[in-house]
Amino acid sequence: DHCGFEADDIHKQLEDFQQTQLIWISPVDTTTIRQFAQDHQLDHLPNVHWMSDTANVFPKMFNPDLLPSSWVFDQNGKLLKHFNGQTKPEALLKFL
Repeated sequence: DHCGFEADDIHKQLEDFQQTQLIWISPVDTTTIRQFAQDHQLDHLPNVHWMSDTANVFPKMFNPDLLPSSWVFDQNGKLLKHFNGQTKPEALLKFL
């Protein structure tokens, strides 16, 4: 599960993401999302947010080629970088 591997990698480097808002969006129900967050120890963090998109609105708007995909925005909402597929935290951190 690529999402799980990415979540575990981010968890290992949480201190580097303390000033960053992480928003995870998934097409599954909230119960499954909650379990995923608990399994990867990301459920208790004030800067990690979870969204259920069972209507698949997000993919229609952002058109990812692969899942998981990551988008890095600045504090003004400007897109800095889009990553297709599983992404290492080090790659994300270059844009933070």
